[in-house]
Amino acid sequence: MRISNIVTGPISTNTWILPLTGDFAAVIDPGGNYNDIVSYISSIGLKPCIILLTHGHFDHIAAIPDLKKAFPDIKTGINQADAICLGKKAPAFHKKTMGESLPFLYPSNPDWINNLPEADFFLEEGPVPEIPEYGQLLEGWEIIHTPGHTPGSVCLYNKSQKIMFSGDTLFCGGMGRTDLPGGNQRQLETSLKKLAAFDPETIVCPGHGGTTTIGKEFSSAV
Repeated sequence: MRISNIVTGPISTNTWILPLTGDFAAVIDPGGNYNDIVSYISSIGLKPCIILLTHGHFDHIAAIPDLKKAFPDIKTGINQADAICLGKKAPAFHKKTMGESLPFLYPSNPDWINNLPEADFFLEEGPVPEIPEYGQLLEGWEIIHTPGHTPGSVCLYNKSQKIMFSGDTLFCGGMGRTDLPGGNQRQLETSLKKLAAFDPETIVCPGHGGTTTIGKEFSSAV
């Protein structure tokens, strides 16, 4: 499984490219730099068909409108607790959370915030559901609900491959912040204890920074 990432957006978000069956790919947390994402996926002969969001913060979603415009059949999944970060209510939510200057963090496309589509499916605890029009392309992957950074933060986990996309819940040498609206330190600590129980050899691909493993991050009790 050749997983790769592109660093995107104004605060260096890891956008992960996950190859799927056939010539399809999932894009995890497309935080900006739409052209770079599409160019890279095309260069390896794949077509993006699914967007998976570890949570709904602006720096993980800003390329969605352009991806949706270029690939109208692409489907977007997010945990229901973060669903307000997409769709018609999203602009007011993001501006209230991050301020009126938010659209201009992306000077080449300041209107992205007004064009976020609604979610097509929800990433709830358990196996990834069937994707509308695409079925079980994500068979073997499961959702770990890890609130704390946001109410709808999730990790994407594949037991057989020992791979986890941790979003902003767990970083190499750190954890997500909880001082933004919806953040909760106690919930994050509970979520980290949940992750500590996974196979220590699991490779962790976070939302920012370098990769790590469960074993490295939890060498002592959380």
